[in-house]
Amino acid sequence: MQIHDSFVLSAPVSRVWELLDDIERTAPCVPGFELAGRDGEIYTGVMRIKVGAITMTYDSRIRFLERDEQARRLVIAVEGRESRGDGGVSSTTTSALTPHDGGTAVSLTTDVEVSGRAAQFGRGVIGDVSARLVKRFVTNIEAQLTPQETERVEPEAVTVRTPEPVDLIAVSRVAVAKRVAPVAAVAIAALVVWRLAR
Repeated sequence: MQIHDSFVLSAPVSRVWELLDDIERTAPCVPGFELAGRDGEIYTGVMRIKVGAITMTYDSRIRFLERDEQARRLVIAVEGRESRGDGGVSSTTTSALTPHDGGTAVSLTTDVEVSGRAAQFGRGVIGDVSARLVKRFVTNIEAQLTPQETERVEPEAVTVRTPEPVDLIAVSRVAVAKRVAPVAAVAIAALVVWRLAR
């Protein structure tokens, strides 16, 4: 399955490239995703999806396949697996950056293979959820790119917080709620969020 997304960021290409090329800075922008660590060239993380009272956890591994700064092109592979279940997702996402009216146009092309519950559902349902999660991701990226005046905080005063799980019902609203059962919808959200876990 291949999925396309595009959006425009207000910062110039050089700044957007610097951010998207840095997984440790980009990961907090992905709804429900928490970067756990790094082993050589492989980054590991945990994603949490919530449907009603049910919260499910997915383990993921992220690595760069290509980093072409001159062409402003990134290719990233993500593999994910349910921590308690047999569902899995593997994807390859190509990000292309081009100048656009003083900002940056970002084009994403993702090739996805799914197994388990997520494999039962089509592009329509995935697209409904994807559009809303991409919008949240872009909002978070814009916040990273916008300079803000902040007071200096001493290291001991910093509190590390675990990201809130993606609430699938809130994200998908009526679209997914009417078309799939809650447990199956969790798997669809996992597919979409992995696509953003760059």
